[in-house]
Amino acid sequence: MSRKTREQAAVRLAETKIREARQKKVRVIRNSVLAAVGLAGVGAVAYGSISYVNKPLEAERSATWDTKNVYPSDISFGKADAPVRITEYGSLTCVHCKNFHDNHLSDFLKKYVDTGKVHFVFRHFPYDQAGLAGASFVTCLSVNERAVAVEKMMEDQSDWVHASNPAEAAADVVGLEGDRKLKAVSCAADPATSKTISEIGMEASRHGVSATPTFVVGNNVHGGFMGASALGALVEQELTRK
Repeated sequence: MSRKTREQAAVRLAETKIREARQKKVRVIRNSVLAAVGLAGVGAVAYGSISYVNKPLEAERSATWDTKNVYPSDISFGKADAPVRITEYGSLTCVHCKNFHDNHLSDFLKKYVDTGKVHFVFRHFPYDQAGLAGASFVTCLSVNERAVAVEKMMEDQSDWVHASNPAEAAADVVGLEGDRKLKAVSCAADPATSKTISEIGMEASRHGVSATPTFVVGNNVHGGFMGASALGALVEQELTRK
């Protein structure tokens, strides 16, 4: 084995150890958070220790489930028959999800969804009680209201996540009043609503989704934050395979 080959092997080994240590840290934090809020198996932990990247993240693995499935609580952008499907597993209380939605999603939608290249789906994956309440509230809105509600709740995240009644505070952020507000908040408080969200989260956890945001691009799972350009690069890779 040449010196160059040995050095390359050493670099790959070091990168593998760093990646494994990072994933272990995420799992430990995730378990402690979920245990604290009583949501074990429901959601994930935000990538607090992972820096933002402007280049595509390597796929952690291939998805072992139907990546084209759509749940009633999902928020869908674009045509279902677009050549590339992306699912974002995100929480309304996740600061990195907020960054993506505030600063990157609009550009990504214009370039890839509006042009028919991508079907983008936001899937609720809450990791705390406020996130679950927020997801339940959004699910109680009409299908046409949900995308706007998510963007407002991401933008004004700090205005509702720490409230004693997050769903009611979210309704104020979204601008609901009167009977519409009462109906949505009451629906969000219904255990059946939160159960539906939780079951989807538990299914994702069983498939190995463990943090927010996680992007499933085609059949590849990418855990961690990516900006519009990085996510777009993965789309271009998928399109070349079509």
